[in-house]
Amino acid sequence: MSIDPGMPELDTESQPYVLSAFIMLCRMFRSFSDASSGARLTADDLTLFNNQLLRVPTLTEHHNDLQKADLSVTQQWLRLMFWKLAINKVIMTANTNDDIRSVFFPISLAKELLTNISAMSIDTLEAHGPGMELKLFEVTNSVADMITLNPRQTTSTLEIGPQDILVHLTNIIGRFRGGNKTLLPLLQSRLSGIGLDSLILPPA
Repeated sequence: MSIDPGMPELDTESQPYVLSAFIMLCRMFRSFSDASSGARLTADDLTLFNNQLLRVPTLTEHHNDLQKADLSVTQQWLRLMFWKLAINKVIMTANTNDDIRSVFFPISLAKELLTNISAMSIDTLEAHGPGMELKLFEVTNSVADMITLNPRQTTSTLEIGPQDILVHLTNIIGRFRGGNKTLLPLLQSRLSGIGLDSLILPPA
């Protein structure tokens, strides 16, 4: 099986916004496939792939909330998956900024993700099924890993910190109804281990 290098053109004469978000998703997954297919990964590969995903066109008011949720979460999830793929192959920095070459990159990624989905209803996120829940879990669990790795990492009192991000994302996953019953207990255990279990809301 191989990926077709060409992408279908949108029919601009018949509601192009219906398909445009799907085409964006296809392009993101193709970028991931191209970037991860090589035997070796370099820091330049990591930066190039990250920039490709960030250049995905912004959704407009013509796109509905379901499309925005799918594209936004998938974009951040793919960035995280490629970072995980590269972390044992690329020399990472200890910078705490949003550089994808930083060992603490999941923190800034999760913060961006949380900003994007905070205004979305749980119904919008749930509509994408277990795949959405798993993507959010991957990001949230990675934040827990970063806090465990560097528990003293702090931010300005005016900024949302890693612990805040972890609690907020865990509580969003806890509101999924009828989802994967194993994910929330795993996160609750992680939060308990770092002293944040008292901030978890009761499951929906």
